[in-house]
Order: sequence, then C-alpha cells, then structure tokens
Amino acid sequence: MTANHLSLQLTELLKQKQYSPMAVNEMVPLIFAGVNGFLDSVPVAKILQWEADFLSHLRTNEADIIATIDKEGAVSKELEAKLRDVISTFTKSFQG
Repeated sequence: MTANHLSLQLTELLKQKQYSPMAVNEMVPLIFAGVNGFLDSVPVAKILQWEADFLSHLRTNEADIIATIDKEGAVSKELEAKLRDVISTFTKSFQG
C-alpha cells in the first residue's frame, strides 16, 4: 500500500459529522485499524460505510472494548490482541 492510499484511508476514517464529535474511546479502535493495515482491503470509497458498520458492531457486540478504553485510557497488550481479532474478523465479513 502506498503512503498516499493510507493517508486517504485515514482522512476518510477520521471525518466527523458537523456538531457530532466522535468519542475518543470510539476513535481509538478506528485509528488502530487504519494504522495497522486492517483496512488495506477496503476501498477508500467504502471507508465511511466500514466505519459506521464497525462502530455499530462494537457498540452492540463488543461494548467491553469501548468501556476498557474509556476506563484505562490506553491500549494494553491484552486489549490490543482483542482489537486485532475483532477488527480482523469484522473486516473479513464486511460486505460494504
């Protein structure tokens, strides 16, 4: 992946709706996915859809991840391993 493609993906990933700022504990998994190559297979045009679907998945099925980030304010090795697993599994099943 080129640096330009990565920057386009991260730009899309970090766009926020006006007057609806995203919580830091939800931004962390998104940034983690972007900088660790989990979105390499997702076209830039589908990043916002991936983001919305992934956040919905986190809130519904993995609320403990969001709560842990909120509580600890950091990503431990254990949380990193869980994030990698959850993001990888979700991204493989993403239909966009």
